[in-house]
Amino acid sequence: MAWEAARESSLGNGLVYTGGCPGIPEEIPGKDLMSTLSAGAPLPPTETTPPKWFYKILFACFYVSGTAGLIYQVAWMKALGLVFGRTTYAITAVLGAFMAGLALGSWLLGRYGEKTPNPLRLYGLIELGIALTGLSSLGGLWLTQRLYVEVYQQLADQPALLLSYRFLASSLVLVIPTTLMGGTYPIVVRYLTRSSEQLGVFASRLYWLNTAGAITGTCLAGFVLLWQLGLTLTLVTAAVLNLAVAGTVLLSSARLKTLHPDPAPDRSEAKELAGTTRGTPGPKLILLVSGISGLTAMIYEIGWTRILAVFLSSTTHAFTLMLATFLFGITLGSYLFERWHRQWALSQKLLGQLLILLALGGVLFLAFGAKLADLTLWLAQAGGESGTALIGTPFVVCFLAMILPTTLFGLIFPLTLVLYCGSGSQRAASTGRLYAVNTLGAIVGAFVTGLLLIEWLNTVNTLLLASGLNAVVAAFVFAGGDSPRSWWRTGMSVCVVGLLIAVAVTRVFASPVFYGRTLMANATRPDFRSALTLDEIIHKERPIYIREGMNTTVTVSGDQEDVYLHIGGRTEGSSGDERTQLPLAYLPVGFHPNPKRVLVIGWGSGATVYAAAQFSTVERVDCVEIEPAVVAAAPYLRRLNRGADLNPKVRVIVDDARNYLMVTRERYDVIISEPSYLWSAGVSSLFTEEFYRQVREHLGPDGLFMQWVQAYQLAPRDFNTVLRTLHSSFEHMSLWRGTEADFLILASPTPRRFSLKPLEAEYGRNASLRENLSEYLSIHEPAGLLGYYLLDDSELRELSAWGDRNTDDRNVLEYRAGSSLPKQTVQLNQMLVRNLRKNLLPPFLDLEDGAAAVLAGAETQVEIGMLNHALGASFVPELLKSNLASPRSLLVRAAVAQHEGRIPAAVADLEQALRLDPGNMKIVNRLGRLHILRGEPEQARRVLEASRATSPQNQEALRLLVNLEARSGNLEKAIALQQQLLATQTDRPFADWALLGTFHLSAGQVQQAVAAFGRSIEIEPLSYVARRNIATLLARSGEVDKAIAEYRFLIQYYPNTDPALYLELSALLQKRGQEYAVRETLRKAKRMFPTSPEVERAVWMASAY
Repeated sequence: MAWEAARESSLGNGLVYTGGCPGIPEEIPGKDLMSTLSAGAPLPPTETTPPKWFYKILFACFYVSGTAGLIYQVAWMKALGLVFGRTTYAITAVLGAFMAGLALGSWLLGRYGEKTPNPLRLYGLIELGIALTGLSSLGGLWLTQRLYVEVYQQLADQPALLLSYRFLASSLVLVIPTTLMGGTYPIVVRYLTRSSEQLGVFASRLYWLNTAGAITGTCLAGFVLLWQLGLTLTLVTAAVLNLAVAGTVLLSSARLKTLHPDPAPDRSEAKELAGTTRGTPGPKLILLVSGISGLTAMIYEIGWTRILAVFLSSTTHAFTLMLATFLFGITLGSYLFERWHRQWALSQKLLGQLLILLALGGVLFLAFGAKLADLTLWLAQAGGESGTALIGTPFVVCFLAMILPTTLFGLIFPLTLVLYCGSGSQRAASTGRLYAVNTLGAIVGAFVTGLLLIEWLNTVNTLLLASGLNAVVAAFVFAGGDSPRSWWRTGMSVCVVGLLIAVAVTRVFASPVFYGRTLMANATRPDFRSALTLDEIIHKERPIYIREGMNTTVTVSGDQEDVYLHIGGRTEGSSGDERTQLPLAYLPVGFHPNPKRVLVIGWGSGATVYAAAQFSTVERVDCVEIEPAVVAAAPYLRRLNRGADLNPKVRVIVDDARNYLMVTRERYDVIISEPSYLWSAGVSSLFTEEFYRQVREHLGPDGLFMQWVQAYQLAPRDFNTVLRTLHSSFEHMSLWRGTEADFLILASPTPRRFSLKPLEAEYGRNASLRENLSEYLSIHEPAGLLGYYLLDDSELRELSAWGDRNTDDRNVLEYRAGSSLPKQTVQLNQMLVRNLRKNLLPPFLDLEDGAAAVLAGAETQVEIGMLNHALGASFVPELLKSNLASPRSLLVRAAVAQHEGRIPAAVADLEQALRLDPGNMKIVNRLGRLHILRGEPEQARRVLEASRATSPQNQEALRLLVNLEARSGNLEKAIALQQQLLATQTDRPFADWALLGTFHLSAGQVQQAVAAFGRSIEIEPLSYVARRNIATLLARSGEVDKAIAEYRFLIQYYPNTDPALYLELSALLQKRGQEYAVRETLRKAKRMFPTSPEVERAVWMASAY
């Protein structure tokens, strides 16, 4: 989710850069700052100044301190996420508590730092305190989890109080170490800046050094420590770094033997400062603007992260790179300030100009968003499966997206610090106060953006709001100046605000790529490797539903045949997924002797919830879904969930699954886990030993657990790790298949024997279950479910032996699964499974008739295409050995013969089967199709017509007869049969109406054809055949403009279907004299169909004239 990077926005050691805080004085009062700063940073050694070698040591320590601080933050956020969950409410509470501690520390310790006679020793003691309290936080985290379970029961129905408790509990764990972190910067600034002239140099240098250390901490935590050492040892590593810094600083302090007496401030300087800060609103305004600046910076970071997560896929490595790139820009900006500020006039004019540039920089991100998306796709495809592309692509894209505004952030912070407290004597207190207000603004930004703005305004408008606020801040800064041009600059800022409002109203930057599909994850798909541009790919699907939820963005789109659910850019459900989503429920619920209560983790399209609630014995189905917008999309996915959200049996619980299982006392007969992809950040926490123990504890007697896991974009070692981790809590498992690239793992806490009798009983009394099993799973009796069986427990243990343990402390899947994102792993995993298969039938299943089970399994495997599948049709060879001559076995034999190209043998088997069972429509349809395939229309007509006498509603036979009559030129008969077919309520009425229209058109019945095409379009607006013929008819009738609109519609949704579309459109545009449009149309045609001679000829003729 977008918060994965935003929550880590703090810079190590308490430096959270959240924007600048503008100052008021037109020029800094007192001495000529530029002349004194030009002398450089360290002053010549005196009795009160350390030698030059110590500066290098102190700077190195501050860098390491920044590294440790970021490591702490990442580790704490992950640890508390396991307690409170990963909802935006929970993450916001933890992030707010962390940043509140930083603000408190900068304010309190900044004031205290003015009083201490030895700030260097105080800094060393603070680092020591951070190390000790960082280690002690391990106990605090354990205690927090125990208390939270008890408190949750009282506050579960009061979200506001629960959010407050999470904030308070996080604060109790983090308040001491984060308060200490927040105090380091003002203390070290006070120690180094012996005079106001040094403030600009040291403030910026400390800032970029600490931020650079934070970059190191980010990369170490995200790429090495948490993966290789685990959460506990990562915290210990951070503490060791703090101890090293503390020891170095304290030893250096003792060696220097200086108390660093505070020099008395220049009285004239203090008097002039008093005239600027007392009696005027200047300092108050600068603090106010500092807070607003912190707020806008947090808005930027959350918004950018949310959009870039769609481009780059939401892996932990991608979020790590987003944060590292954000910090890199800040480091660069503060470094440039140190190098160049001597040549600048440090005034409010400069600050206002930087704020205006910052506002425009935020707009540039949106303006070039589509280009960044194109670049992401190109880099991902060019890099292929290499690890360099997996890391390099996100870094390059994030760098280009964020470098300008983040560099401006890095320039603004030291500038505002110099403007605010450059000439004062209490530099530690002033620095701490400024930083505290800025951080409080960031806290407000985190809460307001995550909980309100994105849902209310959407991400694009929220980013425009941030830019507008920066422009407003600039206007205030300019208005406070004494220069004659101040009002002109103020007016310019107001114009920028007006421009941003116009952009928001006109939706100029509402690019669909911001809500499209993840580019890194889809880069290898055939449609993304075609000649289509990214914009053309996205526009091929018709948007049905778009909603930016609190945690992620949810979209539903569709084409002529299918509907798709995208969550955060990831495709989480679509037509055709029934072979995964239905067995997820049918297997565990069907095998359970008396299922009454079911828990489903993840709503998705709602199909699995529907399947579980379909059983008559089930009394309640609970579904835990983290994003409310996913459930809100259910009405747009009715063809998949059949109104599961309206079923009185179903109860939706909006929560994090880990959090729910930790606090609930409910027990279930069946628990089904259907999370997102393993490479998606945070999802792997639903594949750890601790989570599986929670699942086991919430299973009732005879309880069963079903786990979905992908076969694609998942290395075999990671698949083995899932199996080994599951085995830690479940003594018996079996592996089943879903769609071509999905595995289903059925697990029980203890070894069990199963029976088909419960499923057979439900099958006999539940008509809708029978219909779904037959239509979507090709199962015609309960034993047919065995066609989906793959491996037993003993075989899975061989696989799991090659895996690793995946735990909350060392979640190897979170950091390793993302490396398989660009890889094609389906066949690797399938062959791994196939090579281990030893048992044909599940040894844990009691079967009364093994031969009948083999036949049912073979039927299913043939119908779902296992003859061509890498997993193989294991039941078919066994059936062929049996020499059974029943109609069902002969159907299987005929399918095998046809698959092998032995058409006459297939026809003979089917004719024998038809003699044994004359009323079997499946045999009739298969035989009729084979006769047509062999060019024997009369034999096909005879077989199909005979079947209509016994089964007039046989739709497939009617379709075959329609096809026969149309091929024979009997259009009137074809029309009559097609009308009969439509009267049977077909499953694809739009296609059948379009076909009827083509028959009418071929028969010269134009009005009837237009009516049929119109009916097709009314049912399905994307009906290609209907719109294609309508466009042709409009062109012939001289309605050129309407025809042009139809052709453009067709080219948008079917860009690589037919080159004639482009040629006919270009001819119509030529009639209208639109030469540029003609060239653009033909240029796209050439791109889509580079080998078409007709297109080549049209392009040549257009260029010639």
